[in-house]
Amino acid sequence: MAESARGAKRGALALVVGAALADGHIDSLDAKAARWIPEWSAPGDPRGQISIRDLLHGQSGLSEPRYENKVGSPGLAMFIGTDLRALSLGLVPQSPPGTKQRGATAEAQVLGLVLERATGRMYAGFLSQRLWRPIGAGDAIVRLDREGGNTRTFCCIQATARDWARVGQLVLERGRVGGR
Repeated sequence: MAESARGAKRGALALVVGAALADGHIDSLDAKAARWIPEWSAPGDPRGQISIRDLLHGQSGLSEPRYENKVGSPGLAMFIGTDLRALSLGLVPQSPPGTKQRGATAEAQVLGLVLERATGRMYAGFLSQRLWRPIGAGDAIVRLDREGGNTRTFCCIQATARDWARVGQLVLERGRVGGR
């Protein structure tokens, strides 16, 4: 997928995080992700220091799963695996949060998990309610890791070019649609 297309999907994720912030589901971009990912809150676990902002900016310090075109590759599992939640929860840091910018695939997946836990809703439903419907967009498709499973929040929103233009117009209008 072209970098601009991946960036658009992550941009939609960032907009939805902004909606969760506006709705009070997330109280601050500086809140620690471990608040919603208790699996990372053990004493001494460096992942407990990763903030929502770190994830949004691709500066969590988490290792990006290495992609190899072979069975068992964690990077390949991001795209075709059937348990993204376990893969996301098992990510390990390579550097302290906020110090290095890395590829944001894994961070976007973790951010999607935080969003689902913070809102109590599946990503697709919250995306539809808070972004897609308000801008008048048509149906879109998100890709799951398995039937009824986890959304691939790092990519894979299939929508028309017109609907992506609506998202762009929303950004240009600083979050306003039709005067609201």
